[in-house]
Amino acid sequence: METIRLLLAIAANNKWEVHQLDVKSAFLHEDLKEEVYVTQPEEFIKRQDNGKVYRLIKALYGLRQAPRAWNIKLDNTLKSLDFKKCALEQSIYTKTSKDSTLLIGVYVDDLIITGIPKEEVDKFKSQKEEKFEMGDLGLLAYYLGIEVTQTNGDISIKQSACASKILKEAGMLDCNETLIPMDPRTSLTKITEGTMVDSTEIMESPTSITEETRYMDSVTVATELTLKKEKELPA
Repeated sequence: METIRLLLAIAANNKWEVHQLDVKSAFLHEDLKEEVYVTQPEEFIKRQDNGKVYRLIKALYGLRQAPRAWNIKLDNTLKSLDFKKCALEQSIYTKTSKDSTLLIGVYVDDLIITGIPKEEVDKFKSQKEEKFEMGDLGLLAYYLGIEVTQTNGDISIKQSACASKILKEAGMLDCNETLIPMDPRTSLTKITEGTMVDSTEIMESPTSITEETRYMDSVTVATELTLKKEKELPA
């Protein structure tokens, strides 16, 4: 998740557009190095082949080797296009020259692209489409729960949809709004007695909120204090 923040920060600082590509059926592209056998699907079993198994040539979704096989395939493909993997951030690839700069962020089968000039971005898209079946999603607008707005080189992010989902699951859509995450006068004390509660249900909302603290620093303290006190609830 920090990778996308880094790319968005670099793009915003340089007034670059950020684009998104999606690889179709990503895990099915790479040949397997190991011998893997699977039973025949019942509806495809022929009488003369009953008792036989299939040997997989390419990876399948759900196969333990599939994610790594795809990652190796993508890594080799990007390197063949003269991209270099970032030494400190393994999911970022760079390609620079005198007149151009391209940055690629990788998350499984999603590619986040930014850089200049736009002709190089379009060229990269075409190169990828020659190697894989791709979905060009255009300007990045939504990614892993983050809503991204790009306007004239400015980039802003928010998680309104994610926050609304958390409130809905907690039954708090009609709660009273506040301008700050936590009243500074609130004093949380250790609970020594009380009604038995479902600790699993209690833990769900703050755990979800911790996902937002990666992008909304203003709620970090309130969330951490809540999580700390939850451990003291009677259960």
